[in-house]
Order: sequence, then structure tokens, then C-alpha cells
Amino acid sequence: YDYSNYNLKVAVCGDATCTMKTLTTVDNSADVGEYTSLALNASGNPIISYYDSHNSNLKVAVCGDAICTTKTITTMDSAWIVGPYNSLALNASGEPVVSYYDAVNSDLKVAVWDSTEPTVLSQTLLDSYAGTGPISFTVAFSEDMNNPSGNTNSDDVTNPNNYWVVNKGANGLVDTISCASGLAGDDTKAAISSVTYSPNNAIVTLAAPLPVGAYRLFICGTTSIVDLAGNPINGGADVIFNFIVEPKPENLPEAENLPDTGFALEKFTNLPTQPKELAYSKSDLTLSIPSLGVQTNIVGVPRSEQSWDVSWLGNSAGYLYGSAYPTWQGNSVLTGHVWNADNTPGIFVDLKSLRYGDIIHILTNGKTYVYEVRENCLVEPSNLMKVLKHQETSWLTLLTCASYNPDTGSYAQRRMVKAVLVRVE
Repeated sequence: YDYSNYNLKVAVCGDATCTMKTLTTVDNSADVGEYTSLALNASGNPIISYYDSHNSNLKVAVCGDAICTTKTITTMDSAWIVGPYNSLALNASGEPVVSYYDAVNSDLKVAVWDSTEPTVLSQTLLDSYAGTGPISFTVAFSEDMNNPSGNTNSDDVTNPNNYWVVNKGANGLVDTISCASGLAGDDTKAAISSVTYSPNNAIVTLAAPLPVGAYRLFICGTTSIVDLAGNPINGGADVIFNFIVEPKPENLPEAENLPDTGFALEKFTNLPTQPKELAYSKSDLTLSIPSLGVQTNIVGVPRSEQSWDVSWLGNSAGYLYGSAYPTWQGNSVLTGHVWNADNTPGIFVDLKSLRYGDIIHILTNGKTYVYEVRENCLVEPSNLMKVLKHQETSWLTLLTCASYNPDTGSYAQRRMVKAVLVRVE
């Protein structure tokens, strides 16, 4: 303690009698530095506990080098008049443990440095919902989180602003990057009415059930939620989860046939205006089949009366509502035309050439989901069971028309390619 200047200094000796030394001012913020205790970490750098008389609390300085020209200063206890008569040691992990006096309560206290980043262990949202989305969900943390009184502190686990449920908007893309960057593009944020907390678990209640749409949950780490030691969740990054609320087919019979994914060859087919109730939903997903030179966007295709009407797909791929959302667990069925209405080859015209082990990619959110082909065969239009068969892991089923009959201008069979997820890059 430098009594004349009211700050904390450290002297590093260059010989056994300290005739040579380096003096460094560690903290000159105010009246700081009384009641010091020092230890050296595994790199030989000083770690110093001391009393901040100006703020009446306990601090620790962790030096970044042997003479402490760089350092990180942390308030270990900010209660009133805590920190005199402190003593510091390092535990087996090299983290500071400080005993000290609480003058207000006349107590002995101990503070253990906590640098472990908390994580989100799980949340209870489902990948997809039919008709109406959830009204609440639970988030489980790896440790007890900061929960001061009220719910307005920026780092409070019960602050509703620390949980964002973002609707992707009309463009089908997630324009919002993070909680820190704010809501972007045509994204909208669902209102959250309350967050309740018991150790390690937060229950988030929405103002109303979520309507049909594609959503992304942000559990805010870039701005906000911290543990009791002030460590942000997920290393200071947001925890993200995508889910969808699909329209619920009402009073529709069971599908009887697979969709027609091809038009008559050698002629132009005039298409009627697409009905509003059969409109396709946009997504931020891209399908890529390198060996076929195919790269196209993916849209969602709702059920029609007894099948799925893919007439307006053009050169897009369509995932069939009722199958798994692409990249999620389960069987995602993607359809594409073999021949287009404008009398040009469709994106799946060469699907028959895919072989075992060929690669298919789904691109989304900066990640590439890599699938390998496992089966390529013809199926009957009525064989929904084989095409829509449930899978426990992530699979893609590509589907198009096959076996064209020029006399009738129709297709007698469907070409089906099944591929399994092997890695994410």
C-alpha cells in the first residue's frame, strides 16, 4: 500500500536482496491497496487480494505478466466494509480463494474465484408445432444464475428482455444476428409476460400462444444473463434454437397420394393463380446437390385436400408439411420438379443418377449439414408409408416424378432418394 498516493503497488525483485527491483502501480483508482495478500500462479505472475477503502469492498488483481504491467481487477465482494485482514491462496485449479473480515456483521468470510462459464443445459421447446405454438417453455442452466430483486437488471435471469422469440417475418430469413445487435429486418419479437426462476431453472411465459410461423429463440448471452460470479452464459454468446409452428390441417382426410412433381413434356402448362391457403412458406434453407449442379432455396408446402400441391414450386425445393423440418431429427421429405410448367427440365430431372454415398447439403445459418445417399428407387404414388417413414435421426428424402407416359401426359411412378445426416460443418 502506497500511503502517500493511496494506491496499490507491487515490487518484483531482480536479486535475492532486492537491490534490483521493478515497481508497478497495480491500482490507482482511489484509496486502494490496504490489507494486501499475494500469491504467484503457475506462470509466476502475481495475484493480489486487497481492500478498496474508497468503496469499502474486497478486490483481487490478477496480473498478466511477472511485473504486472497488465492485469485484470475484479471486485470479489461489494457489500459494505468487507475485505480487511484478507488472506489469499490458490486452489488446485490455480484460482484465488480469499478469507477476509466483514466489519459490518463482524463475520469471517471466504470468497472463491469462479471462472466457470455457465451453460444452457436444455430448453423445452419442440422442433415443430401444429396449429398453435407454445405459451411457455423452461430453460435449464448448468448452475445458479444471477437473480436480484425485481426483474429489470440487464443481467437478471428473470428479465424478459433476456429471452427473445423472433418470428422470421415475410422474407423467411432470420435478419436478427444477436441480442446485442438488436432486432433487424422484418423480424418481429413475441411479447413475453413473465419469467419465474428457481435455482437453475427459468420458466418463460409468453403473452399469447405463438401463431403459425418460423421462429428463433435467443437466450441472451451477448448482453445479459450471468451467474452469481458475473460469468456470462455460453462464453458471452447467445444460445439459439430454431422451431416452427405449422398450419394444422383441419377436416382434411388422410393423404392418399404423393404429390405430382412434374408437368407434361413438349408443351407449356398454364398455371392458375396460387390460392392463398396453399401459399408456400419461405425459409433460410438452401439445398445443394454438388454432383447434379443443383443449388436452390427450400420452401414449405402445406397439405391440400388429399396430397400436397407443388404446382408453383418452379425451381425451388419444397419440404412437405407433416414431415420433419429439414436438418432436424426425423425424416424431411423434399420435393422438386422433374419437368417444369414452362417445358424446361426441373431441378430433380437427374435425381435417378444419384448413387450410394453421394453427397447432399443443406445450408443454413452459416452451417452445412452433410447427408450421404443410402437408397435410390422407384415407388408407387400411393406408397406414402415408404416415403414418409419416420426416422429417429436426421434423414432427407428427395422425391420427384418418374415413368412419364406421353399418351396420358402423366407420371406412373415416383423417384425416391433417401440420405442420412453424417456430419455438420
